Amino acid sequence: MSWNNTVTCSYCRERGHNRRGCSDLKEEVERRRARGGDDDWFVAQYDERVAVAKARRAQRTCSFCQGEGHDRRKCADLTARIADMHRKNLLFRSAFLNYVHELGLGPGTILGYRRWTDGDQIGVVPYMVKNIDWKVVNWHTRRDYGSKPLITSLMSNLTESWHLPLPLLEGCLLRDVYRATFLTKSLTVLSPSGGTVTPPTGWLQADKVKYKKALKPYTKWDYDGGHAF
Repeated sequence: MSWNNTVTCSYCRERGHNRRGCSDLKEEVERRRARGGDDDWFVAQYDERVAVAKARRAQRTCSFCQGEGHDRRKCADLTARIADMHRKNLLFRSAFLNYVHELGLGPGTILGYRRWTDGDQIGVVPYMVKNIDWKVVNWHTRRDYGSKPLITSLMSNLTESWHLPLPLLEGCLLRDVYRATFLTKSLTVLSPSGGTVTPPTGWLQADKVKYKKALKPYTKWDYDGGHAF
């Protein structure tokens, strides 16, 4: 549940805000200030609490940029990096979709997977593409070896699903520019799907990707130095 659905104000007992953001409390403070000035005990207590909270915020150190006076929630540097991730993801997802179309991948595509043992090829195992796992295709997960976009089944057993990488063609933008790891020369397209695959609505816009969560383990210098993704 969201914050607005759970928090209850300790002053007015209304839900959806806390004491610090209570408009009723602020109005009462200003009424009493107008009557009795800053020396009114209720006003003085409120002002003291505000001053203490302000001093605590000033002493905060952001875990992302190491700057003082704010945390990650209000970090301008983090907001800028999230915007940069979104921009890169737009380009990456567009390149991925173009490559999928170039390969003729989609439900019904037949792939051949060359299998090896002790350095010797033991044959080509046929797989059929059932779908594409669109949610794992992101700029910031392109180097995750566990991110295999193709959902397939062995032609000999269509009831089980296997996640596979994409076939690698020479001059592939995803490998040469983006250094994506979900590509392999061991896979070839034996029979294209014959149609044009379409991603889910909104996928190309990449607006619902949890960029802030992906950045959580990292600092500004990790991101800028290329050590995060």
